[in-house]
Amino acid sequence: MDPLTTTNNQHSASKPRFIVGSHKNSSSKLSSVPVRKHADIFVSRLDPCVTSTMLESELFNSYSEVTINKMVTRHPSYSSFHVRLHAEKLVEGLEPAFWPDGLMVKRFWGRLTPEMILNSTPKN
Repeated sequence: MDPLTTTNNQHSASKPRFIVGSHKNSSSKLSSVPVRKHADIFVSRLDPCVTSTMLESELFNSYSEVTINKMVTRHPSYSSFHVRLHAEKLVEGLEPAFWPDGLMVKRFWGRLTPEMILNSTPKN
């Protein structure tokens, strides 16, 4: 059977959505941009007076290109944050010893919408 004459079910399950070039040609002026992978973390149970700037200066001062958004919460008794950092820093960012006692930290999955953001730190 010709691989191009497959049914819709077979076609969508086996065909990749895109390809990545692999030809290396040192004389070519064409090149791809470096890939910067990021990871997102959700942090909660902080005191309501904590700001994005405070969180960045206390924990992420040595990190490059970290973005911290203070999120809208259901109750005024705590504050929550969305933290975006380089993917290679994710393991360190998910270590319990990295965070102050009592905070809840987990991976942030999904889309951060403007309605979820209270305020944010400027991007570096």
